[in-house]
Amino acid sequence: MPKEYNSDLQELMYKIKNSVTCSCLFALENNFNKVGLTLQTTTKNRMILCKIKNSRPYCKEFMDDYIFVGSADEDRELSKRAVECIIEFVMNAASDKPAKIKDEQRNWQDGISLYGKVILVNEDVEAVAGNPLMD
Repeated sequence: MPKEYNSDLQELMYKIKNSVTCSCLFALENNFNKVGLTLQTTTKNRMILCKIKNSRPYCKEFMDDYIFVGSADEDRELSKRAVECIIEFVMNAASDKPAKIKDEQRNWQDGISLYGKVILVNEDVEAVAGNPLMD
């Protein structure tokens, strides 16, 4: 394990332990990237912490590849239990290689937006099925 990875992971653990709200976690994106993780917004506007694989969010298995960490439109106080779960996830999912998500348009966005949201099969069945939203 590279020395810089160990210090990056220790710094991230310290910052997570001292995070009071979800906004504090969201401000740690660069720290998460240093250990191969990222914060992403789902199509249901929930924030997840997930692995990065091939410069993309990797969200296949809940608890192995991603966890929910809050809502993008609400800033809630983090409970001690939530912080413990986040730390446990980071310890298990972190990589010794830094990674970032590529800012590229995803094929399912049909030219609507440069930066998309993550689709999770278990919560976004309609989005995966390609059903258009009707006004």
